[in-house]
Amino acid sequence: MKPSHRPARFAVAFLSIFFLAAVASAQPKSFEYRYFKSNIQDIIAQIPSPPADDSVAGMADLETLLQLQKDRTPEQVERAKRVNTHTARNVMGMGAQAFGPWFSEKNLPRTAQILREINMERHYIGITVKNHWNRPRPFVRDPRIQPCLRRPGESSYPSGHTAASAAWAGVLAAAMPEYKEPLFEEVRETMWGRVLAGVHFPTDTIAGRKLGFLIADEMLKTQVTQDAVREMRAEILAFIKANPDAITPPKH
Repeated sequence: MKPSHRPARFAVAFLSIFFLAAVASAQPKSFEYRYFKSNIQDIIAQIPSPPADDSVAGMADLETLLQLQKDRTPEQVERAKRVNTHTARNVMGMGAQAFGPWFSEKNLPRTAQILREINMERHYIGITVKNHWNRPRPFVRDPRIQPCLRRPGESSYPSGHTAASAAWAGVLAAAMPEYKEPLFEEVRETMWGRVLAGVHFPTDTIAGRKLGFLIADEMLKTQVTQDAVREMRAEILAFIKANPDAITPPKH
């Protein structure tokens, strides 16, 4: 008899309610979207539903994680740990991988501020999208999955880390198209790292990438984002001009 996943799904839904309540209470009452002016429901409509557990894609999701876990190396664990830092506390970290270690808040304070503001909006959008599906995490669906990182409490679909990386990459690539390829490569690395860690299914990260780029594309339609892009480019180019020896040429 096929085991029921209803208790696991109930647990995830129950935890999601508390998580969303915490997010809502943490959001300032005066908060308003500045960079994103589109309808979140229109974004949701462009993202496919996650595959059912018993579908071919759903079973492939699980088998991929089980095989990766079996063959996971210490080097892969370190890759997973590195992309795990692509969070609101480290908005410059993903860019530092693409641009170089000089890409830091100390050197680029205005760029860091803009990315932090963009990420706050991206985060609230992401929570709304996650709540739309409430997909259980891999280790909730199947206890054989043993993550190599702390187990996140919120639901799995889409991947928030991937969405953050894609949103940052989309906006930064608009500011510095010279670095588009390494920025997008870091998005791919984030996707793979979350799967290697056992905290996301592959389809979670595919949806996260789509979500992040959709958010960036919608933000770039607004004047405030276009102005921010020009500010970031000016600050980055000024630093590059003043510190040519510290700069690593973009990878192509």
